[in-house]
Amino acid sequence: MKIDIFTEGSSTLRDDPADDTVAQYFGGGFMSVTSLADELSEYGNPEIYVISEEIGFVQGSDQVPENSGEGLEMEEFVEEKRAFRDKMEESASTADVIVLLFTKDTFRTVVSSNWMGLVDAAKSGTIWCIATSGKAFNTVDMDLLRDKGIEPFLYERVGVARIGNQTRKELIEQIDG
Repeated sequence: MKIDIFTEGSSTLRDDPADDTVAQYFGGGFMSVTSLADELSEYGNPEIYVISEEIGFVQGSDQVPENSGEGLEMEEFVEEKRAFRDKMEESASTADVIVLLFTKDTFRTVVSSNWMGLVDAAKSGTIWCIATSGKAFNTVDMDLLRDKGIEPFLYERVGVARIGNQTRKELIEQIDG
């Protein structure tokens, strides 16, 4: 089963990223992403895709780039976001499970801005889990996914929790099906 998790980096970082993967580099609220990936590994090989102002678009299994403490120029970051959105759209057409975990601002810039492309690419019968703020949910039309036979699991983020325990449980039960 192909499982793709899309999220953003964390401002909590390890002091010495030498030999760390991106998934190990980010701390704080990001740890809920890695623990979700660990739980989902029973059903497939989950891939974590991250967009970060500091290191751009990276995969969770990638090594931390050497320039990780420097941040990106605005033009570079715009290109990285474009590549990230392209990967989400590709995933929508190939993955069995798609998990989107974003803050309101990132959701608006990487998901809402490309919602029609994601929906058009989405395969009927896939499992979607989307977590963001209630205000960000209002920027997309979930009925467009439902019209494709996809009933997304929605988690309205409050605070730093990227996904709630109940939503995580429901997602796993659906996958376990």
